[in-house]
Amino acid sequence: KIVMSLLASIAEFERDIIAERIADNMYELAKEGRWLGGVTPTGFYSKKEYISCGGRRSSVNHLEPVPEEQEIVRQIFARFLEFRSVNKIVEWAKAQKIRTKNGRNHTRTSIKNILQNPVYAIADEDTYRYFSAFEVPVYADKNDFDGQCGLMVYNKTEQTKELKDDSSAIHPEYVQKTEQRGIEEWIISVGKHKGIISGADWIAVQKVLKENKDRFARPNEKS
Repeated sequence: KIVMSLLASIAEFERDIIAERIADNMYELAKEGRWLGGVTPTGFYSKKEYISCGGRRSSVNHLEPVPEEQEIVRQIFARFLEFRSVNKIVEWAKAQKIRTKNGRNHTRTSIKNILQNPVYAIADEDTYRYFSAFEVPVYADKNDFDGQCGLMVYNKTEQTKELKDDSSAIHPEYVQKTEQRGIEEWIISVGKHKGIISGADWIAVQKVLKENKDRFARPNEKS
């Protein structure tokens, strides 16, 4: 029992060390406004650039615009401020034959992912005050919020693996789940790309989404 407890303590300590290293690396990347990879948001593609430093060659990724997709994103934000309903945006997108990057019809989830993504917001005084109010770590100077570049967000989601219900001990099968972290856990930086939605409009959209969520979460007092 003593040996097992000791091994468990060592394993927990090692996990903490790894988590700290990942967090430190994330903070350093946040200062540079890099795109860390993965599926690029609608309106952008990832461009790889190679740099040489101290005789070593490394690559960095930055977001570059896709004009036709960015126009769709602008329309989605404008229509949402008009309709104030995600369901109506889904119906509108289907009627306009607007599809996702994968060529599928938009769903509530895909529309909300676009509306909640700070990558579209312009780094201006409004967004700086908004995230500062939540005490979100901002790895950029206030002067960097110049009303031109867009925002980059790190540590926004957490990915976990869970065993499937029909999984067996001999042949385990896992399903990967992605959950969004609380805004106070995010890491905000100013990216190299241009923002396309003003800070005031992006914040207004977040307020409407929160109002809709609170309204539907409220119990029905008549029943």
